[in-house]
Amino acid sequence: MGALAKIESAGFNVSLVGGNLAVSPASNLTQPQKEFLRSHKAEIIQELKAVTLSEADRQKILLYLDSIGETDQDIINDLLTECGRNPNALAWALSWTDRAPVNQQPLQQVVTCRNCSHFKSFNAHGGGAGTCGAGVWTASNCLWGATERRCETYKTKA
Repeated sequence: MGALAKIESAGFNVSLVGGNLAVSPASNLTQPQKEFLRSHKAEIIQELKAVTLSEADRQKILLYLDSIGETDQDIINDLLTECGRNPNALAWALSWTDRAPVNQQPLQQVVTCRNCSHFKSFNAHGGGAGTCGAGVWTASNCLWGATERRCETYKTKA
């Protein structure tokens, strides 16, 4: 059994992040396991590099995860690692990437209304006060184009 398989059989997920080992859940590592990882680091990195996940597929998966608001790095690392090792997992993950919302910003991102295609400014210059064409704000309310906010209906201007 290789070093990677040994640490994984102990219940840990191991991946490469920026050339460094990422182990989750790291808080569960015992001192002997930490020493094992240190002494077998080169071997584990070699085994992980043998995992093949193209950069294009990796980016598609990351974009999809971002579009659905996934921020848990352990989940992201686990999925990327599994996709690199298992062609069926990769096919499954890629089937979801086509379902990513188009031109939609992640909900965690702060946006301004003036950059949204739904924003209808009261002014010829396109800034200042206006309304939301997506109905986020009622007609009796107006909003400022420069106000930063989080919005589920935000759509980048074409």
